[in-house]
Amino acid sequence: MEPDPNFVDPILAKLPDDNYDSGGDGDCVATPDSEIFGPFPLTVSESTEFSGDNLGPSCADSAQDSNDYIFRFVATANATYRFEIFSAGFDPLLFILAESDCGTTELACSGDPNPPTNSLNPLIEIDFVVGQAVWITIDGYDAAGNFSLEISVV
Repeated sequence: MEPDPNFVDPILAKLPDDNYDSGGDGDCVATPDSEIFGPFPLTVSESTEFSGDNLGPSCADSAQDSNDYIFRFVATANATYRFEIFSAGFDPLLFILAESDCGTTELACSGDPNPPTNSLNPLIEIDFVVGQAVWITIDGYDAAGNFSLEISVV
């Protein structure tokens, strides 16, 4: 039986802390902590407590002083993806950065409350094309802690 070329085992791979530069020019604003692969839906749990404070989202000034956890994510299909934070031990923020320019372009940002449901869980739905690489970033309002990130295809 031939392996399915579209199947990817779910994995959360830790990335090296140094020399990460998707653009090759040495100008990345941060280094992703882990890489997420499908299939989806999936939930990953992590913590911002021991991560660096490299990034600050546009949707909250106070997150400039909080640790952030960065997942590298590559879309496995042309689809709308949903990213939502659950079970956070702090008040989290969620934002997505383009990897193509080493994390300097923000594509979406979610604090709280989130329309249309006014949920306090940060939530982003965004369209990606297969192979598009982004950085899914979890930050906090002047706080750090444990969180769960759920990713699904809408």
